[in-house]
Amino acid sequence: MTIGLTAFWQVLLFVQRETSYDHFHKKGNQIYRASTDIETQSEKLETAYYSGALTIDARQAFPEIPSAGRIAPASFHSTKTLFLLFC
Repeated sequence: MTIGLTAFWQVLLFVQRETSYDHFHKKGNQIYRASTDIETQSEKLETAYYSGALTIDARQAFPEIPSAGRIAPASFHSTKTLFLLFC
């Protein structure tokens, strides 16, 4: 029972985190996260790593994007970088 409850709470916390990253913003329904899939011979990875040029290219390719920004953790050894595209 302990293992079941622990697994349940882990899944619940994961889902809550994944679905609430933009709820603090009053225009949260207009925030998008850019990600990519990388396939190698041995694995498939989903990542949010991008160069800073993505914001420029995205705004040029999609004129309806009024602003775009890059959010990165302060740690040099970060595991995720997040791009937000505001439409």
